[in-house]
Amino acid sequence: MNSGVIALLLLLSLALANCGNVLLFPQETDTAYVQLSVRLPGEMSWTGILSSITSMGMLFRCCKRNKMKTVFVVLLLLPALDSAHKRNVFLFPQETDTAYVQLTSEKPLNLQAFTLCMRVASELPNDRETILFAYRTNEADELNVWQEKEGYSLYLRSSGEGVTFKLPPLSVVPIHLCVTWESGTGATAFWVNGRRTMLKIYRRGFSVSQDGAIILGQDPDSYLGNFDKNQSFVGEITDVHMWDSVLGAGQIKQLYEYQDLGVRGNVLDWNSLKYKISGNVVDVSEVDTEINTCT
Repeated sequence: MNSGVIALLLLLSLALANCGNVLLFPQETDTAYVQLSVRLPGEMSWTGILSSITSMGMLFRCCKRNKMKTVFVVLLLLPALDSAHKRNVFLFPQETDTAYVQLTSEKPLNLQAFTLCMRVASELPNDRETILFAYRTNEADELNVWQEKEGYSLYLRSSGEGVTFKLPPLSVVPIHLCVTWESGTGATAFWVNGRRTMLKIYRRGFSVSQDGAIILGQDPDSYLGNFDKNQSFVGEITDVHMWDSVLGAGQIKQLYEYQDLGVRGNVLDWNSLKYKISGNVVDVSEVDTEINTCT
């Protein structure tokens, strides 16, 4: 991402954060610009970022409706940002026992804690068991996330003893879904669109083992095999990230709102993901044309 795009993103963030301050560029000019001096969290820093905006208009408008704020962002003639917001979506169009995506992790899944996030949509009936994420070793189902009749469930080294959270089922509108777990206390929670469920205790003292296969779309009852089409995923999945720690509430909310652009999974990073598609899975390149995040 070049410095011009970074500057525009930072300008966008400032407008969203203030939700009331307006920067208006009324006409074409080769003299009007905004200079930003910013230090980002971590080791990354940019100072003296210069954004010279010409031949385009930018409009930031905040309004209140029913005590909720909505931000409308109009970007004209900005191909750089257009490409910056591209992301891949895995589309699983039908029930099958052959279609899946195998993911390659950045590091071994030898985990005493984790945060797993994704954006997911499906119109499968909610009385059906549907696999959302599967990590299988040669010995067992090591880490599985399901939508089941009662809600969403996490299973660690078990296909029968999981922890279930009663939540609304998936729909055709994508949700941002996360699950967090920590071995020391067993504290487990699901997060839907940046909001946490109550905590439950599950698998205290457990450790997730390495040397397994990460699968989207199917539940492998053996290593990369024995799939059941009646448990397969149908719908779309994107923005899969995984960390070997439990993220804070603020970070998860920012991920949901696309605000924390610097946070990438250190176990699975969707932006540099290595994967292999098998069967009927469509890899779609999606472009965001607007950002609606002001809460």
